[in-house]
Amino acid sequence: MVSTTLGNVLQPFYFKGGTLLRLPKFEVDLPVTPKPPKLCLLERDVTMSNIYGQVYIIVLRHQQRGHANMGAEVVLYQLQKESPAKKTDVLRLNMSGRFALNVVDNLIVVHHQASKTSMIFDIKLGGESHDGYVTYHLPVLAPLPIKPFKLKITGLHVPTHTQTTEISCELYSPNWIVFQPDIVIDAKLLWHVRESKLGGLWCGCLWHVHLKLEPLVTMIPDKVS
Repeated sequence: MVSTTLGNVLQPFYFKGGTLLRLPKFEVDLPVTPKPPKLCLLERDVTMSNIYGQVYIIVLRHQQRGHANMGAEVVLYQLQKESPAKKTDVLRLNMSGRFALNVVDNLIVVHHQASKTSMIFDIKLGGESHDGYVTYHLPVLAPLPIKPFKLKITGLHVPTHTQTTEISCELYSPNWIVFQPDIVIDAKLLWHVRESKLGGLWCGCLWHVHLKLEPLVTMIPDKVS
């Protein structure tokens, strides 16, 4: 739940074991406060997830034009039972544009639509801290694309006049809707079906994001630190 004109004061509610817990309100940092005040924190930029046994509010923070740091950031606030959530980690994306994120195996995966790549962050790894309270993290690896995927369609009169065909799925589509922890939905996949009275068939798809750790390990140059 959001309050204030800027939309940056959050009232967390947490469901556990059939019980609704109301946690203390807290304020999300804003890079710039607009004048006159207007809504700055949007619903799509805020999510909640359980990482390493702790519940976090995760906020995607876009930097304003002309700001010294042009890249967006992901800010993590760890929820507390008796006190306001505390800011613990900042993920530096060094990119701007449209993002979405999943949490897979306690790793935060940030998808970037423009570059069609994803970045992996691990908040348990060491990072840079200026005050001893907030840790700044860089991606574990260079940005990587998701493995291409094709849908096999059977039982339709497709343009090739065969009973089965493969349809390439657009990755990082603007139609993507992301849910935690690992769900990606494309609600508007379209392919043309010849000889169909409708002229085309709309189909939505749901995927689960998985990480293949073995090939990722080989890409990490320093496995000790």
